Amino acid sequence: MARFISQEESEAAALDLRTKLGIRDTLALDLMEILEFKLQFIYVGFKYIIVPDEELPTAEAEADCSKNIIRARQSVDADLRNSVGRARMTIAHEIGHLAHSHLGVQQRSVTAVAKAEEFQAKHFAACFLMPMHIVETFKSVAKIAATFQVSTEAAKIRHKEVVRRRRVKRKLLQEWLENELQKYKRLENAVVPLVEQALIGVGISHFKIEHRIKPPDKALEKIKRKKYTDPASQLTDLLGIRLVLISKAAVEQVREAIKALFAVDYANSCDKTSDRRVDQVGYRSVHLVCALGTLRDTLPEYRHLTDLKFEIQIRTILEHIWADASHNTAYKFEAEVPTELVRRLNLWAAQLELFDADIKELEERLKRRKP
Repeated sequence: MARFISQEESEAAALDLRTKLGIRDTLALDLMEILEFKLQFIYVGFKYIIVPDEELPTAEAEADCSKNIIRARQSVDADLRNSVGRARMTIAHEIGHLAHSHLGVQQRSVTAVAKAEEFQAKHFAACFLMPMHIVETFKSVAKIAATFQVSTEAAKIRHKEVVRRRRVKRKLLQEWLENELQKYKRLENAVVPLVEQALIGVGISHFKIEHRIKPPDKALEKIKRKKYTDPASQLTDLLGIRLVLISKAAVEQVREAIKALFAVDYANSCDKTSDRRVDQVGYRSVHLVCALGTLRDTLPEYRHLTDLKFEIQIRTILEHIWADASHNTAYKFEAEVPTELVRRLNLWAAQLELFDADIKELEERLKRRKP
């Protein structure tokens, strides 16, 4: 009885062999080099043997898995050397028998075991020639066929697998997001009051708090655009909180309060007020990616929430005006924003930065004059 091998196992086996051969991310494989030089280092005593067509009357090629030998018709070998898609698939198919450790001589047969193993080798061949992590970036069947040097029919079948995989991944992502967003609603209700108390605690009386849970369609769009492979850890702004304050001094004060209040993920946080060069103006804000932290684990109101990430943006009201204006301008122009508008926005940003500095200086003077 043939051992059951799932399509996921076939994908993994093909990628593993590519990796061992040092060709993990290669597009069109050089199968002659693989047959004549590389496979001997993977399969002990491997041999690629070319035989007259009449010696293989019922198959274009066969794999003798007990001896690590692949035999191919002369006509198939000639086509292989000319990069004919069918011949490339035939040889990759026989390599699949070796990779899956099928028993004995493998060629087309009518037994149930042979049929199962033929199907496994066929799928392996597609995975080996057109690995999913590369082929899923292609949208056109013709582009797949030309890039990987396979037949249009093979490319069409693989493209259908890619489409099916995308649908499954999207459905799983949607289900994951639905579950996560329920937890993030609880997180929002827990975090916002803590932030408000922290602001009042450091003497900030004039402030505005905005907060939102990222809509599922926006989250899915970001996962796709950023090409996230692990959304659970990479998507750090499902809950976003924005603090709009009067002055730069208040921003600095609140930034330190937030750092003391939550566990900050410094690797994913940034301070855009200090990231710029001396000749740069533009969007300025503090972005802190935070979590409630393990110290709150024992409190029932925070159960199952302490490892969830959320983002806090801290900015002055003038920075807030600049950010909204520049974002709206860029949004209206789907292509590149006109140079003159960029220049005007940058001039405005420079003026706002001067206003912020003046407000900060004024506050400091008033503090010094207090009795």
